[in-house]
Amino acid sequence: MEDFTTVQVARSTADRLRQLGGTYDEAIRKIAEPLQISKVLTFKKTVAKLESDYEDNRVPFDGIVMRVVMQFPAGCNFLVDVRLLYRVGDHEYYILPSLEDQFISLDDATPSFITSFPVSAGKTLRVEWYNYDDAYPHTVPVIVTLMSTPVPVVERI
Repeated sequence: MEDFTTVQVARSTADRLRQLGGTYDEAIRKIAEPLQISKVLTFKKTVAKLESDYEDNRVPFDGIVMRVVMQFPAGCNFLVDVRLLYRVGDHEYYILPSLEDQFISLDDATPSFITSFPVSAGKTLRVEWYNYDDAYPHTVPVIVTLMSTPVPVVERI
């Protein structure tokens, strides 16, 4: 069993804690725990044969890119290059793969990559596709999962 202590708070603060329900200890724990939001961004383009394309999405909040899934259908035959970039002004940061001028290129595979790349609200995530197939267009969807930077609930009261 935990030891308890007495904490002095203003009557108005006690009233607000009571509104949260439960004991004062439970109410304080609720507001002390950070709130996190997750968001999934989907990038999807059909790239014509021997063409390249890109798609941009704005980052909705300060946070971290946690996971990236790329779905390479059968028939891509390692002819479609894909990468995920983070753009700040004119500067590009390589998220996946993390090396400059490198790409992911697979066939009949759906890899899931765990990352921890920090991003800021209003900046841009970009997926680039390069289709080197001279016979067929290809669609390689990319799904990016973002997790917000923890925000203490106290700031929202």
